[in-house]
Amino acid sequence: MNLSASTAAWIAIGAAAAAVVALLLAAWIWLRVQRLRAGQ
Repeated sequence: MNLSASTAAWIAIGAAAAAVVALLLAAWIWLRVQRLRAGQ
């Protein structure tokens, strides 16, 4: 499969954006769990 440099760059940007979203979601869930534990 031949990918142009432009296509590869957009795939990399999309993957980086997905990684940032996943990290933010993980941090948000971690904070919620910490609050739940504190309330117990």
